[in-house]
Amino acid sequence: MFTQRVLNNVLRGIVSEKVVVKGDGSLDLSNFMSFKSLEKLYIVLENNHP
Repeated sequence: MFTQRVLNNVLRGIVSEKVVVKGDGSLDLSNFMSFKSLEKLYIVLENNHP
C-alpha cells in the first residue's frame, strides 16, 4: 500500500508531464507514458517507499 505522500508525488509527476485531457474526457498519456517518465515514476516510488 502506498502512502498518501507517494500518491501525491505521483499525481504531481503526472501533472508536470502535461497529460492532455481529450475532448471525450479520456486522457492522452502519450507524453507521460514514455520510458523516461516511467523511469522517473519508478524512482519516485522507490524513494518514497515506507
